[in-house]
Amino acid sequence: MVRAAVFLSAALLAFGQGAGRIQGRVVGTNGEPLGKATVTLTRVSGSPSLGSVFPTSRSAIAETGSDGTFSFADLEPTRYSLIVERSAYAPLERPRPFFIDPGTAPAEFTLKLAPQAVIIGRITDSDGDPLENAGVSAIRESDERNRKQWITTGSARTDSQGNFRISGLPPGRYILAAGKRNYGVTTYYPGAWDLAGAVAIVADAGSEHSGIDIQIRRDGPPSFVIRGKAIRVPSGSVAPGQTLTLKTRDGLGGRGPAGSVRDDGSFEIKNVKAGTYVVQTLDAFSASGGVVSTSWTDKGQVEVIVSDHDEEGVLLAIRPAMTIAGIVTMEDGTKFTARPRVAVIAHDIPFNGSDAWVRVREDGSFEIDGLGPVLYDVQPGNLPAGAIVRSIRIGGRDVTHTPIDLTGGSEGRLEIVLSPRAAN
Repeated sequence: MVRAAVFLSAALLAFGQGAGRIQGRVVGTNGEPLGKATVTLTRVSGSPSLGSVFPTSRSAIAETGSDGTFSFADLEPTRYSLIVERSAYAPLERPRPFFIDPGTAPAEFTLKLAPQAVIIGRITDSDGDPLENAGVSAIRESDERNRKQWITTGSARTDSQGNFRISGLPPGRYILAAGKRNYGVTTYYPGAWDLAGAVAIVADAGSEHSGIDIQIRRDGPPSFVIRGKAIRVPSGSVAPGQTLTLKTRDGLGGRGPAGSVRDDGSFEIKNVKAGTYVVQTLDAFSASGGVVSTSWTDKGQVEVIVSDHDEEGVLLAIRPAMTIAGIVTMEDGTKFTARPRVAVIAHDIPFNGSDAWVRVREDGSFEIDGLGPVLYDVQPGNLPAGAIVRSIRIGGRDVTHTPIDLTGGSEGRLEIVLSPRAAN
């Protein structure tokens, strides 16, 4: 089955006093109803209560009928994510949490799924012989977070003849990366060392691309070492034990530790290819047992350009994680008909973990913590019906159309003003 994840605003939810309802319809690209689609609703916060549709687990499942419809009733007010599974169809987007809020007006919505794209090929070793159990990843180009980056969208393992098939892909531009543990180096289609030399595959909805063969290189390009020192700002003391990761400007890497800071504040990251990177503190990463959190909340990052030699003397400034306090108000002084959310999303390369966001209090006040010394885009959401963002200011400075700059510390109070009259 192929998973299709959908982000729903609270305006699309039906909610009663103390119990909510979600309902909708799954259709194909031409509007045809898609029956036998499995819809999974998962609670991402809160705990089960007596009479809930989640008596013993955090998920509830429904299957669409022949008309493509589904519904969930008796839902508690908390955060949920929704996943749709339908064979031969591609995902809509990655799972994102949404709220069920009191007082939200009932509404119908439609989830449109596109036919999957498929990539088929063969992986061989440097002698041209098939490689069994090699891993192949389809990496899709994305403009998420206001920048181009590459996101792993699908993957497969080769059979005894080196053949692979990656299905369930949404339309887009893909680069294929292949590798096998204890053999050679990761090789990008058609035979490049890195993304810069790779050739993208343009996959349309419902398309099938065959003959995508990759011969894995036995030897990789020259590798280098990044050495430097991590210090705390503003004290200037060293930051021993801090876990570090390494990311590229395309958003790749950074999923696990690349090194750590020694007792004297020095650090060393080995096996780095030529390119432009960001050395970044790491406070959470994925592992076989789930998400692992480190003991650090301090944050810092520094850009490093590696050319044809080891990079020495890199200085990584680390600050305590910051908190921004703010308030959301209506321009005309009226009260909210729905409580807005406020998210701050890294303008460039994000730190590991989820984006920082909160739902404002009844009086419109909020605090967002765990922020690092980088640029952030402010994104209000779940606005009252018909409302728009009139202005965003921090420390008295207008940032309605620009990111907030935390590289030198917090800039002050964040003030968001909404207008109830979108037409004006």
